[in-house]
Amino acid sequence: MISVINTWLTSLLDDADVPEARVFTDAAELAGNHPVPFAVLLVADEQVTRTGRRVGAEDSEDGTTRAVRWELFSRRLPVQLHLVLDSLATAESVVDAALAAAFTGPSDSGNRWKVYCRGVGWPEKRSRLATKVVVQLTFEFVSGVYRDCEIPLVTDVMPAPAT
Repeated sequence: MISVINTWLTSLLDDADVPEARVFTDAAELAGNHPVPFAVLLVADEQVTRTGRRVGAEDSEDGTTRAVRWELFSRRLPVQLHLVLDSLATAESVVDAALAAAFTGPSDSGNRWKVYCRGVGWPEKRSRLATKVVVQLTFEFVSGVYRDCEIPLVTDVMPAPAT
């Protein structure tokens, strides 16, 4: 799951001209000297909640079975994305592209992840980054663990004759 999200965010950054070699996953990399642009992905602890709810049902075309999808667990994964870029215009275009891409979100084994942007921060410039623009995006990825099953439908029920 985290690999799917990292791949999705890395491809999003690659579209914004941040090469994959400059995407780091350690907070200490923010203090290092790297060529601009670069990004740091920080993944927080995942929250898993047991739900056990039915999220969808669909009858077959011949009317003999019903496919039911159950959400067994809900999964929430917060991710912070720190970007260090050359200019404010570039930073704004990357933020716009990230928000547009978040509308569809990544797909994992046929299950689409919902992506919520929980905030965009423009931290104060540190002395080392005085000529660069730093942007912090906070995302929350929401999906679940699902089970699909088919239930036969009873269609030929005849009432018992009255006696």
